Amino acid sequence: MSLTADQIASYRTDLLEYSKFMFRSRRGMDFLPADHHKTVCDALERVIAGKVTRLIINIPPRSGKTELAVKNFISFCLGNWPDCEFIHASYAKELATANVAETRNIMQHEAFAAVFGEPSFRKDSNAKDFFKTNQGGSVMAVGVGGGVTGFGAGKMRDSFGGAIIVDDP
Repeated sequence: MSLTADQIASYRTDLLEYSKFMFRSRRGMDFLPADHHKTVCDALERVIAGKVTRLIINIPPRSGKTELAVKNFISFCLGNWPDCEFIHASYAKELATANVAETRNIMQHEAFAAVFGEPSFRKDSNAKDFFKTNQGGSVMAVGVGGGVTGFGAGKMRDSFGGAIIVDDP
């Protein structure tokens, strides 16, 4: 897969453009963004920039929230900062696990490699509900009542370091 330098720069810096590209590459069809998708991505980019430290996205089911704010957001961040730490929580461990597994699948797609290069995963953490990068990043799935003691999300530094993402609590 060959991309221009301008395309790569756009996909690395614009969450909505990245999401549209990855959706088309993975599913073979266009992601047709509505106004709220741009609003969601802009809000998430403000989180990355450190301008927002707590964000609630409140839109109806089947509106693209999980696609944008979980799967694409986490993979986009790990592409840019492979040492980011995320905890993804949901009402059901199975749903959080499916989302984390899909995030890893996105990162293993050739389109992701065309934008960010091949990701480097630790071989000792390749469960569907938890994975680590060789650069110190991690993504963990947890359901209501599940424990996260001893696991972190985010890093204490000036640049973005990860987040706790609660989807469908």
